[in-house]
Amino acid sequence: MNGRLWTPDLIRPPLPVVEGALRNLRRRDQERWKHISDPRVDLYKRQCAISYASLTSGSNTANQSTAYSTASVTPSANKLILLIVLCTATALRTMTVSGCSLTWVEEETITFNTAGTPLWRLSVFRAMGASPTTGTVDILPSASSTGMLWSLVELDGVDTTGTNGSGAIVQSVPDRTDGVTTFAVTLAAFGSADNATFGAFGTSRNEVHTQGAGFTQAHDVGMTAPAARVQTQYLLGNSTTVDCSWTNAAAVGGIGIEIKAAAAGAAFLASQNKPIDQAVNRASFF
Repeated sequence: MNGRLWTPDLIRPPLPVVEGALRNLRRRDQERWKHISDPRVDLYKRQCAISYASLTSGSNTANQSTAYSTASVTPSANKLILLIVLCTATALRTMTVSGCSLTWVEEETITFNTAGTPLWRLSVFRAMGASPTTGTVDILPSASSTGMLWSLVELDGVDTTGTNGSGAIVQSVPDRTDGVTTFAVTLAAFGSADNATFGAFGTSRNEVHTQGAGFTQAHDVGMTAPAARVQTQYLLGNSTTVDCSWTNAAAVGGIGIEIKAAAAGAAFLASQNKPIDQAVNRASFF
């Protein structure tokens, strides 16, 4: 030490110097951290960004009281699975759903065609499980039906609390009318800008249906006898208006749903603090 007696005070710089060094280390490490792949950051991204995937869609015009089955599917673990079903009949029917080792819960339903004396039913069933299996999803009407249409999708990045996907649904709103070529379901204000919007429509026309502005079509599936159509759509964002249109006047039932995003993970916050923690540790050298 050049002949001088060493003491800690002789190499400890003033506080402003320490603070400046700490700021520089923070900036350098945070810039470096942006280019580092960390599973905790990936976890956060998965939690906060809802994503959509199609599983299957289809129809069956058989007049039967036994179950209608989808194609074989493999739902993912801990994702929100939505099954949209349109049951056509000469009298109102209810439906139960089973398959893929999941518990299926009817989230929302609307009867229509006609609004005064409805004969058809549009329903949304939800499910979520830790260990779903590959197989068909079976839709059993309460009595003989004249046909069944379905759309099956899954959404990731959603709230996984509750049971069977209950925590992933903030609100679901049904509505119906007759003799129109466009129809909208109105939702209440959304609880978070991170939440997503989903829409399902059933009509008495087998013709191409068009989703609302900004939405992406999930499925548009129809049958000819009786003429019917199911259209599903989603928006990875907020929209209090969920609408659909087609060419010729028809009876319609619609359901709009707000999907709740997963909360930001504590793991991400920890990973974000890591460069700062490193900087603090390094600055402690001073």
